Amino acid sequence: MARLHKQTWLPVLIVAVVISLTTSLFIYFQIMQSAQKDLASVVSQVARQWQQQALRPGSSNTPHAERSDIHFQIVSRQENDNVVSHFSQHKTIRAEDIRAALSGAEGFANYRADGKHILAFYQPLNDRDALVAVTSMEDADRSHLVMSLSLFLISLLVSGVFLLLYQLLQNRRRNNHPSLNALEKADISSMSLLLSDNFVVTDLSPGVTQKFGLQTGDQLLNVFAGQTDKDVLAHLTEVSTHGIPVSFECRLRDREGKTSVWSVQATPWHQQNHDYIVLHAQDISRRSESEADLASQQARVNAYFNAMQTALISCNNEGHVVRVNQSALHLLQMTEQQVLNQPFQHLLTPPAREAFQRSWQQIPDAPGDSSSATFPLLASSGREYILRWQITRLSADGESQENILFAGLDITVEVANREAQEKANARIFEALEEAEKANRSKSIFLASMSHEIRTPMNGILGATELMMDTGVDEDQNQYLQIIHSSSHVLLDIINDILDLSKIESGKLEVEKIRYDLNELLTSLYQLFKEPARRKGISLVYIYDGDLPQYWFGDPKRTRQIITNLLSNALKFTHDGCIELHVSGNSADQRNFRISIAVQDQGIGIPEEKHKQIFEAFRQADSTTSRQYGGTGLGLTISQHLARAMGGDLLLQSTVGEGSTFTLSLPLRQADAPKVERRKNKPSLPGLRGHVLLAEDNMVNQKITSKMLDRLGVKVTVAGNGEEAIVAVMEGDFDVVLMDVNMPVLDGIAATERIRDLSSTRKDIPIIALTANAMLQDKQRCLEAGMNGFVAKPLRMEDLASALTEVLPPGRQAFSTSPSNSPDR
Repeated sequence: MARLHKQTWLPVLIVAVVISLTTSLFIYFQIMQSAQKDLASVVSQVARQWQQQALRPGSSNTPHAERSDIHFQIVSRQENDNVVSHFSQHKTIRAEDIRAALSGAEGFANYRADGKHILAFYQPLNDRDALVAVTSMEDADRSHLVMSLSLFLISLLVSGVFLLLYQLLQNRRRNNHPSLNALEKADISSMSLLLSDNFVVTDLSPGVTQKFGLQTGDQLLNVFAGQTDKDVLAHLTEVSTHGIPVSFECRLRDREGKTSVWSVQATPWHQQNHDYIVLHAQDISRRSESEADLASQQARVNAYFNAMQTALISCNNEGHVVRVNQSALHLLQMTEQQVLNQPFQHLLTPPAREAFQRSWQQIPDAPGDSSSATFPLLASSGREYILRWQITRLSADGESQENILFAGLDITVEVANREAQEKANARIFEALEEAEKANRSKSIFLASMSHEIRTPMNGILGATELMMDTGVDEDQNQYLQIIHSSSHVLLDIINDILDLSKIESGKLEVEKIRYDLNELLTSLYQLFKEPARRKGISLVYIYDGDLPQYWFGDPKRTRQIITNLLSNALKFTHDGCIELHVSGNSADQRNFRISIAVQDQGIGIPEEKHKQIFEAFRQADSTTSRQYGGTGLGLTISQHLARAMGGDLLLQSTVGEGSTFTLSLPLRQADAPKVERRKNKPSLPGLRGHVLLAEDNMVNQKITSKMLDRLGVKVTVAGNGEEAIVAVMEGDFDVVLMDVNMPVLDGIAATERIRDLSSTRKDIPIIALTANAMLQDKQRCLEAGMNGFVAKPLRMEDLASALTEVLPPGRQAFSTSPSNSPDR
């Protein structure tokens, strides 16, 4: 019982202290209230005397005479802001209280001055005067201390009496119930035992016997399993020796040999001069298994957490790291101790912290909801890793320490590849721009070279044609034929280069007009029949009889392709036969797939060279161009033309046996034109009129003037655009032949100036003469107001045709022979 008394004195002492402190604080509060009320009352009287002017400096009726324990000080603010003090100058009055009163404040203040507890009261008297009063609280504090000690002693005594009565009542109750039979329970998941000082069972609840087979007088240590007698003995000895309760967990073995986990509470008990130990035990096997399962699951979760290749970082609501997996530590190149409890922002680069703050503010409030963001982690080595983060709220505020999970996927390589691709694309774009610039430059160069080459070619061909019409001997005629044919070969090369340029720039245009395919191919047959005969080769032309005659398509491009194929066949065939065969299949009543095949018995082309010959400036053999001539552009252009018309150019060839080139075209049948009586074309010369020739090149002036003279027209020459405008304004001309490229003022500008004239001369027909053979050049001329377009080098027939279209009817002649041509 003595041990129990020792343990209960502490709460008695605590209760006495709490009661004493509570009562003491209440009494002190009452004392302070009384002192403040008393001080305020006296100050109120002094203030009233001052306001009634019954109290003034130098008066015998001063505040000191009324209360010796209260000290006053009245201060006045002068006009110059100086402060004058009246009556007491007591040193315990603080300057800050005086300033507060002068500023209009009123209130109490507690402080210590000269080791004494001072109570002060300050208030303003009027706009300029203020009053401060102080009194010592030493006597009140001393009285309060004595009163508090008395209360503590009284409380301690009363609590001790109540404790003694409680212990007597408890002892009597224990004496009336000396056994543990009252703890008998049907539920054997809990039990109670009473042990003697040598740990022998002296009493027990019935369930213990039923489960473990223990009887009164048995040694308790026999039922413990998995723990040595020494461990159990240590716990029980601690209870017996120190007289304090001890709790522990252990495994107990029942009568069937099964073990279970129990939570044991061992409490000392003294009765009738004997010491006992009371054991209360609870079966916690299920709880223990649940805890073991939870620990196992937590271990698995930790294993998964650390095995994830994704960087995982958990933070609390303040943004501090509370958990981190191995992938994140690997990126950071830091240990777990260096990362835990650190603000997440410390793991980021300074620019990334702003992105983190924005992402943090956008985190959803509901658990399980996610948001995404991208910002880099900064490793301890200084390297940055760019991560795409999935930010998920794990729990609401206050429910768990781990509230926010950052799951980051390392996309550093992906971002680097994307940036590299963007840079590569930028470089490709720049290269494309450079290529386009180069292509434009090439087009400009080709147009310029075409003009420069065609200008002298105009002189060569024109002079040759004029000389061939004069009386020359046979040798001179042969030389002129060589010059004429060579010039046309050179012109064909120029045309091929221009066609290739149009194809590469995407400006090639295809017509769809009605034409007679049989007539077109017949004219080509007639053209190549004589050269083939002279070479000893037979040329055969076959047009399937079941095919229509008229089609919608581009006759000019079709002629260009077949001409090239027949020319190649004639070039590479030394004996045998060349066959031109037209066949076709109908898709419906009016749509056909036409095949125009040119088959020769020439040298043939190896199979590995089939693709090569359709490349620009390439032939099947490097010696071919030296032996047979040619630029290697014909088949390239022909294939592009075929595909532009929706078809293709196919090849079948065997070395030494010959080749077959087939032009395959989708064509639509056209109706036959109405039969009209043909008018006889006037023979040359047969024109009349006055022509203004605007040309700066002296050679072209002479050649063109001579051609016009043979056509029967009068010619006036202007050297540039300015001269042409003056001549139009001053002369009477039927038509103007305007060169496009001239000094001073070119043909385009001169035409626009003529069209802007106010007189009727502005409507004079103007035909462009230019060496620029590009389609856009023709378009420029027509947009400037010209009526026609003739490309250099000039041909007599082309020039006559262009003049016939624009000359007034009275200026055209219809004679069919030179004898009946009109006079000039």
